Amino acid sequence: MYNSSNINHHMYYFSILPTISTVYCITFICAMLKEAISIDAKYIQELLSSGRGLAIEELVEITGYRNDYICLVLGWLSKEDIISYWETDDGLVIKLNDKT
Repeated sequence: MYNSSNINHHMYYFSILPTISTVYCITFICAMLKEAISIDAKYIQELLSSGRGLAIEELVEITGYRNDYICLVLGWLSKEDIISYWETDDGLVIKLNDKT
C-alpha cells in the first residue's frame, strides 16, 4: 500500500546531515529527492490511470502534497513522456498519454 507521507520518513536522513560534508550532503539530498519524486510519480500515474484527467488542484487534494511538489512530479512525468496537459474551460487537466 502506498504511504502518502513517504517524504516524511526521509526526515531522519536530514537530521544527520550536519555531521556530513557539504558536497556529500548536496549529493545525498538530490538523490533522496529524485527517489521521492520517482515514487510519487508512480503514485500519480496510478491516480491518472482511471482514464479521466485530473486538475493540479485535485491532485493536491487527493495526495495531500503541496502544489509546487505536485508540479515537480508532473515535470518528471512530462520528461518521461507519460502525461499530457489539456486546457479546458475549467483549467488545466493532466491525462496519461495513450500507449501505442
